[in-house]
Amino acid sequence: MPRPAQEKSLRPGGPFPIQLLFQNKIPQPDQKQALSVLEKHIGKVEAASQDENAQSFLAREHVARFQDNFSSVVLSLSPCMPFQGEKLDAFVRANMWDCPDRDALLQNCRWQVIAGDALAGGLPAVERAELDMDWLMALLELFPSCEAVYFPSSGKLFHPEQIRNAPFTGIQRFLHFGMNVRMFQMPDGNSVLTDTLGLQVLSLPDLQYHYRSMHPGWVAAHAYTMAASLLQYGDDFQDGDTVDGMENGQLSEAVEWTCRREMAIIQPSRTVLDIAPGQYAAPRQQPPLAEQP
Repeated sequence: MPRPAQEKSLRPGGPFPIQLLFQNKIPQPDQKQALSVLEKHIGKVEAASQDENAQSFLAREHVARFQDNFSSVVLSLSPCMPFQGEKLDAFVRANMWDCPDRDALLQNCRWQVIAGDALAGGLPAVERAELDMDWLMALLELFPSCEAVYFPSSGKLFHPEQIRNAPFTGIQRFLHFGMNVRMFQMPDGNSVLTDTLGLQVLSLPDLQYHYRSMHPGWVAAHAYTMAASLLQYGDDFQDGDTVDGMENGQLSEAVEWTCRREMAIIQPSRTVLDIAPGQYAAPRQQPPLAEQP
């Protein structure tokens, strides 16, 4: 089965679709109700368009800049349309590690509403991350019968209650819902690759670590720390720059790990910031042959 189109490559600053999944076909929310909920979560909004199947709104407090042009971000809701979970293959499903019952959810949910954020690529990374998560919370209020939430840009799947009840605030919401930290056993049997997926939406590089003889939990913790730093301070790394590494499971200024730009070893195709973990670094090799990480 061919990979879904959104899994083949990612465009920096591209769309951040949110797929709300349902067992049954549902109607669009009333526009007046939608405006009230959006203003509670996002701030001033205006209706941009509406028909019986779709709606869009202008987020007036979030103005994107493109060279000399400025425009409010447009938030959109698609018609309720069929969802074909069987098209998400084993590779994609295997990285939905937040949702152990993913196969049953994908089988039972036969309908979807796709929420979009047009022009949001012109926002600063932190502002877009915050807006997309505020938009997500508004959507879960507008669609109480939602059974699952799928993020194609990161490959993550959640039960709505996992999102509603999560303790995260600020940019941590995006790092836990909009970014995935994946792990793959490499074909040599002696090394592991950990990477992130989802930062490209914010025009930031995803991260990649290829290593051996180191606990994967250390690497995952480092990836979250690095991703938070990129979000807050931006990406000004040059090849050969170093970052604090890990020692005994903790960040240490005494350990330096080297960064460089590379093409991702694991799909989707994209440029990543590869971080070589010092004495634990493994030689570059071909992607794993197996579909499962």
